[in-house]
Amino acid sequence: MTKFHRHIIIYIAIHFACLYSYGQNREIDITRFYSIVDKSEFESLNGWEFAWLVFKPINDTLSDTLFEGRPEFINKLTTKQKILFHIVELERSVMGGSGFSNFYFNYKIYYPEIIKSLTTLNDTAMLTLMNSINDVYLKNYKIINKKYNSGDWEYIEILFTPYDKSYLDKHDFTMKLLEDYVRQYAPEFVKFQ
Repeated sequence: MTKFHRHIIIYIAIHFACLYSYGQNREIDITRFYSIVDKSEFESLNGWEFAWLVFKPINDTLSDTLFEGRPEFINKLTTKQKILFHIVELERSVMGGSGFSNFYFNYKIYYPEIIKSLTTLNDTAMLTLMNSINDVYLKNYKIINKKYNSGDWEYIEILFTPYDKSYLDKHDFTMKLLEDYVRQYAPEFVKFQ
């Protein structure tokens, strides 16, 4: 088992723990997708736990939305909430699946908005990574899609592995930038109890 795969397993375990512990007794204002939280909780959490705290109302509503209905759902978010949405979707797709193999199979439609979101956060390192891997994807598009269609992901995973590792190295910084952004514009994301 590679270091990357161990990180994925740890990430999934932490993700489900967060779902259980932070998602249990939270009220949700679905008209604006605010998380209704205690201010001390908002101020004390960080990283993925913080992102999940503010993303959960969006996720809960999204869970009941068919994939085809997502564009309409996303249009209901504020501009700042869309940044949160796209960065969290990038994080979940890469860290919660088979790395960028999963991203390009399921989430590539979000690529332009992810680039805009990373630009807003001024995350030049992740922007460089995303542009680099997208170049690889575009150069190898035909063979990658053949492999996807045949269910043979090994070639794709090998091709994307260096980028998966690079993402792993950079994602904490991205989450910190997202956290700072959300804290700066807290009224767009949370209401305090």
